[in-house]
Formats: sequence, structure tokens, C-alpha cells
Amino acid sequence: MLAACSTIPPVPETSGAAVYPRATPTQLALNDLPPPTEPIAVAVYNFSDQTGQFRASSNGQTLSRAVSQGGTSILVRALQDAGNRRWFTVVEREQIRNLLNERQIITDMRQRYLGETGVNPQALPALLFAGVLLEGGVVSYDTNTVTGGIGATLLGIGGQTQYRQDTVTVYLRAVSVRTGEVLNSVTASKTISSIAVDTNLFATSPPTG
Repeated sequence: MLAACSTIPPVPETSGAAVYPRATPTQLALNDLPPPTEPIAVAVYNFSDQTGQFRASSNGQTLSRAVSQGGTSILVRALQDAGNRRWFTVVEREQIRNLLNERQIITDMRQRYLGETGVNPQALPALLFAGVLLEGGVVSYDTNTVTGGIGATLLGIGGQTQYRQDTVTVYLRAVSVRTGEVLNSVTASKTISSIAVDTNLFATSPPTG
């Protein structure tokens, strides 16, 4: 009877089909940007986690990082979402060595099997260069900036609710490739709210014998 008092959340339905995630409000706002006069060629070498923080764990030390290590990929996607790929022309720089190696393989194979003595611009045109570099990263991750909760237990039956707020700060700057001047820089902070609800039921059986 006591077990019937506890509420068990329903198990979500699962299927084998892949589900494409819905666009976030930020993605929709980026897509709705008005078209620019002309696109800007930009390069992102690295947009890294500069906090050095690890994820908090009640079981002891953990090697999982508190901040995503895929900041560069997220920034590149955001640049492509701006105006439906009309604002920025993003060139590959994070794994530029792989790109150069592949182009070298193409050149070597064409020289060996086609007898080419020079680079054929029709088969391997020049790489597109960027006019602006985007640099920065996640510079701050402040945990438990606001905490609180409530809970009660009676005869082994009870529950508790806990909440907290974390603050993430990112820094981004645009650098001119031609002059090296920092054209603009921006810092943005985002508050992340978390809530945890826990219920428990404890009962002892009478001694036997």
C-alpha cells in the first residue's frame, strides 16, 4: 500500500528510427537574419574550453569535463546557420593538416598515373583563404551560484527537491587576417538552472525465528 503512494514516471517510448533534433530558438533566430551585402570568409582554428573544470560527482573524482569539448564544431554550425549560410563562408582550419594531406595525395596520384608535372587548377583549385579569424572559448563556468531546496522524511517515507544555478561565460573575438587588428570582441554569459526531485521509501521486515 505504501509503495502505491509513490509516483513512477512513465517510460518514454523509443523507436529504432533516427530522430533529427528540433531547431532551438537560437537556431531559428540565426536562420531569420536578413541577407548581407556579401558573405564574409571566416576561419575558426579553435574555440576551446579554457575553464579546466571537471564535472562534479558525489562519488568522488571524475575525469569528465564540465564543459563540452566540441566548442569549435558548435561555433562553425552557428556560423553556417546565420542567414541560412548567406552571412559567412566558413573554411576548414581545425583539421587543416588532414585537408593538406589529402590534397597532396591527389597531386601525387595525378603525377604518377597521369604524368602531370604541375598542379592542374581544374582538378585541384587553390584553397579559399579567410579574411577574418574567429577566436575565443569558454572562459568561465561558475557552479552553484544559487542553491536551495526542501525535503522531509517521516517513517522512512519522504522526498526532497533541490535546485541550483550555474553560469557559463564565453568570449569571442574577430581578428583581421590582413592587419592582425582585433576588429571586435564580445563576452556573453548564460545561466543554467537545474532541479532534482527525489523520493524514497524505506521499510524493515520483522525478525524471524
